[in-house]
Amino acid sequence: MGGSEAVLSWDVFGYYLYLPSFFIYDDLSGVGFLNELMGQYHPASFNYHAIALDNGNFVMKYSMGQSVFYLPWFFIGHLWAKLSSYPADGLSYPYQASIFWGAMCYAIGGLWLMRKILLGYFSDKAVAVSLMLLIIATNYLNYVSFDGAMTHNHLFTMYAALLYLTISWHKWPTLVKGIIIGFLCGLAGLTRPTEVICVILPLLWGVYNKETLLHKWQLIKQHWPHMAAAVLVTGLIGSLQLIYWKTVSGHWLVYSYEDQGFSFLHPHLINGLVSFKKGWLVYTPVMFFAILGLIPLYRNYKGVFWAVAVFSAINIYITFSWDIWWYGGSFGARAMVQSYAVWLIPFAAFWQWALAAKLRWMPLVPVIAVCIWLNLFQTYNCHVPNGLMYSEGLTYKYWVEVFVKQHHGKYMRKYIDLPFEAPDDEDLAEKVMLTKLIPTDTINGFGDKKLILSDKDSNNFIVHGAALPANTNDDWVRATGKFYYRDMEWDEWKMARLGLRLYKDGKEFYYNSTRVQWLFEQNEWQQIEVDIPLSFKREGADSVAFFVENPGKPVYADTITLEFLKVK
Repeated sequence: MGGSEAVLSWDVFGYYLYLPSFFIYDDLSGVGFLNELMGQYHPASFNYHAIALDNGNFVMKYSMGQSVFYLPWFFIGHLWAKLSSYPADGLSYPYQASIFWGAMCYAIGGLWLMRKILLGYFSDKAVAVSLMLLIIATNYLNYVSFDGAMTHNHLFTMYAALLYLTISWHKWPTLVKGIIIGFLCGLAGLTRPTEVICVILPLLWGVYNKETLLHKWQLIKQHWPHMAAAVLVTGLIGSLQLIYWKTVSGHWLVYSYEDQGFSFLHPHLINGLVSFKKGWLVYTPVMFFAILGLIPLYRNYKGVFWAVAVFSAINIYITFSWDIWWYGGSFGARAMVQSYAVWLIPFAAFWQWALAAKLRWMPLVPVIAVCIWLNLFQTYNCHVPNGLMYSEGLTYKYWVEVFVKQHHGKYMRKYIDLPFEAPDDEDLAEKVMLTKLIPTDTINGFGDKKLILSDKDSNNFIVHGAALPANTNDDWVRATGKFYYRDMEWDEWKMARLGLRLYKDGKEFYYNSTRVQWLFEQNEWQQIEVDIPLSFKREGADSVAFFVENPGKPVYADTITLEFLKVK
């Protein structure tokens, strides 16, 4: 596929941008070639990959570690392009294909390493079941196939290699193993700075009480050159990013994520784990068995347990402390995928326990079947045209309507924006019309009582409000409008919206809306409803307003109403 469905598109293009900048265009600080590549290949709808600095240079948004993973495959693609008729510009077919097959190689290598690691502790049957379920019942499948060039696939293999070297070093310590461990830790941090917590694994491996802690200390003292080499190599790898920042900005540290950051005092743990927007255990429920596997892992493999448990707990905390905890366009909790290499250890421990008796594993068969079906069905719908998944996240209402009740169709997308719906008419005591607007056409007549909303029209935003009856905390308000459009607005952030705003004492405290164009087809009139419960957040609204806004292509609107719905 090309454009934004290509291998080197969206975030991947940002990870990769270091390589053509340095090796092809010799323009690491100015990226003067970027607009031309964007215009020719359209790897994203806009450039967010290089951030302008005050000194006139640009700094890459993402750190360079992923480019290190890509490096050998970039050279293969570049040589291929040079020896063929394809342009050697960094984004033509040879580069795309090379990065894709490189990702496949990393995935195969990571799975091979994990099998070797797990067989050192668990039965072949438990390991086979664990790896099979990882591939077909978790979102790992998505991030080694459709999105294999993202960081998660490569970091999964890095964690597998780190675990393998850690175990090997503890059996037969050598300086070379120490150096490679340092390289892997440095590369992890260079790829995603938060992955520097991977150092917990070699440091805590084999430690579970005072005696093993003292033994670990003696082992480190005995082989201190290995530790020193690991720390030195980790620092040298990490310094590559510092040198780059200093070169392009004049500062050793640059925060290129602008207004995005962490809320460590207020982590989004509940949302990250179990919300219907992107909850890890909602969209990859089979990993619940990995959590349960910590129990038999503790009972039978204490020397492994604490390294795995401490790393996993800290990783979850950091992952969901990120303010954009759903991590943008993705399937499920993608930021957890690389840690599946570590989670495979308790996962296999669980299956070792479950497979020991029929009464344990037989009842799990239908549960696992549902987990597999859910993962395959949702993965398919992430990528098929007009699929049922939405990369920015879903809601409980949408999930139930689509995946439980099997109600499909474009209008279901309303529930992605609006997680609730007013009761049916038979449950209402009355409906009260608060205000009604029949917009007047201000541009080119399409009927005599229609309003064209567009970014070229002064009427691209309208709002009408009304007071609410007293004692309305358990009731609802509804905005209803009829809409029509001729030309589809594909940019979801520029779609027209119909919404409601709630006020108390003249101050707005809540609003919500739904996008218009993605609910129905062009060249047809459609009635759209937006419902909001007045009990929401218990603020006690005293007034309400509907609003229509449209920063994109023209939309026609007719007869917009605002109603109060009294519940029986």
